[in-house]
Amino acid sequence: MPCRLQLSRKKGWRLPANGRSVARPTLYGNPWAVGDPGTVRMSHDKDSIISRLATAMTAEDVVTRYACWIAKLTYPERLGQLSGLDIEPSGEWLDHLLAALPDLRGLDLACFCPLCDRHRDGKPFGEVCNDCAPCHSDPLGELANG
Repeated sequence: MPCRLQLSRKKGWRLPANGRSVARPTLYGNPWAVGDPGTVRMSHDKDSIISRLATAMTAEDVVTRYACWIAKLTYPERLGQLSGLDIEPSGEWLDHLLAALPDLRGLDLACFCPLCDRHRDGKPFGEVCNDCAPCHSDPLGELANG
């Protein structure tokens, strides 16, 4: 069963053969970044313009924003009311990401967002855990394997 993994830079750590990194700067990386103010990458290329948002973004905010973006859904009212969130990455980036989504089916997806001790070996997609940090790989994995 595919799951979310936590990438590591520790000596000796290796991404499993059935794993794929979805962290920045991959095609699947979350263009929105946590911060005050938050930021958003405008395209996938490494020289992308990074726009500062007019508001702070929490980890939950950027994951919700990403989940809505890849599912082409309207943003929740709470996010829609935050100033500056009408800034979107290029539609071309989303088109490429969605076209490549089948490549992720059945794979474990890895990002640097922390997992709790219980899920240190992987958190199945669709499983809710309030102890794991929010991560864009969860909605990405659910969409790829749904």
